[in-house]
Amino acid sequence: MKTDSRANGFTLVEVMVALAIVAVALPALMFSMHQQIDGTAYLRDKSFARMVASNRLNEIRLISLARQQLEKGTDTGSSELAGREWLWRVTTTETVVPNFYRIQIDVSEPDAEDGEVLFTLIGSLSGDLENMGVPAPGKQSGSQYTQESDNSGGSPALGDLNIPNLLPGSGVPGEA
Repeated sequence: MKTDSRANGFTLVEVMVALAIVAVALPALMFSMHQQIDGTAYLRDKSFARMVASNRLNEIRLISLARQQLEKGTDTGSSELAGREWLWRVTTTETVVPNFYRIQIDVSEPDAEDGEVLFTLIGSLSGDLENMGVPAPGKQSGSQYTQESDNSGGSPALGDLNIPNLLPGSGVPGEA
């Protein structure tokens, strides 16, 4: 009985066509995977930048309440989060509403090209800190507000302040 030699394997032409298809498809697949990884890294960085901006806005609120004065103008600095350094710029400007201020916080990476901003957070704060319902540090208004500080003079440390209701949506006047 004679067997057909073609039934035992692929011809050289069939193998070459298959390799050509793989050679075209593999780089496209690798490129797609690379874009997906880049997109994930960008979203991670943007999430960290949002956290830096949110932390900075909360620091501004706490420091303003402790000093009973809102800092106006532009301020720059850096913060560390997730083992990386982040640059921020805070711009406080007046709004059309009297004694109400717009706070814009831009966050970027130190190695960003041309100061490219990764995330911008815009908040608002009343400049009338005395009438916000939170007394100045050291002034008692019932048993809810206490302030103990072992600092010698000056403003109390942030850790020494017990200032409630400073999160967005907490009902503090001036919150959007």
